Amino acid sequence: MKIEAIDLFYVALPVITRTADGTQDSLVVRVRTDNGLEGWGECDASPLISMAAYVMPMSHSNIINISEALIGETLDSPEDVVHLRNKAGKYGLDIQQLDHAISGADIAMWDVLGKYLGEPVWKLIGHSSSHKKLPYASVLFGNDPDETHAIATSIVQRNFQAAKFGWGPMGQGSLSDDIALVQAARDGLGPRTKLMVDAGVIWGDDVDAAYERAVKFADLEVTWLEEPLKTEEVNAYKQLSDRIKANNINIGVAGGEGADFYRSADDMMTNG
Repeated sequence: MKIEAIDLFYVALPVITRTADGTQDSLVVRVRTDNGLEGWGECDASPLISMAAYVMPMSHSNIINISEALIGETLDSPEDVVHLRNKAGKYGLDIQQLDHAISGADIAMWDVLGKYLGEPVWKLIGHSSSHKKLPYASVLFGNDPDETHAIATSIVQRNFQAAKFGWGPMGQGSLSDDIALVQAARDGLGPRTKLMVDAGVIWGDDVDAAYERAVKFADLEVTWLEEPLKTEEVNAYKQLSDRIKANNINIGVAGGEGADFYRSADDMMTNG
């Protein structure tokens, strides 16, 4: 089959605020093929900038839009998806938003290929089995412990078995303030619901601040501490992870959401 069209859909709430909520708008990408199949994907980045990467006029040989790289091409196998992702990367070598923007079409191509071949995507990308997924509620901390506790209680009432609290006042006050927020989340969720914390890069490159929170949060059975440091502070992530492991602190460290291109993500995974 051949890619016949790429359609872009900007979706947004009626009013977008400065709240640290990445679900307020998004770009959804549809890939249509000449046999009537279609696949869907989503880009997690500034939607309108990502849209530009699909439709902007060519500037030179290293700035050619994603649609031009993909439309008319053959899509019959996993190797074709990889080839087309690489082709779009070559065409958009100097497009700074490229890795974010192409992710929507990449997901959509896997989706339509799975429908075409009658196979789940996990098998197409080389896995021998799928793994069960545990969906979690992703929410912001309340403005204080009481509000956070109420949010946690509502999550349990909706039958979630896991929740991630993030941003809000986390890191804006003292260590005891941060502990009180997480304690309120834990009390509201109860002992059986998994709890994760997203710190929103609040401690920059301060390994000591992140470590002392990790120790205290581990006592509250937090599964992972997400983005305690800035993405570019790869050495600081390494120091934090090593210290946590050396002292047998039972908490994971997550990061890399701000890795905006492949090499940045690879650096984080290899050296962080």
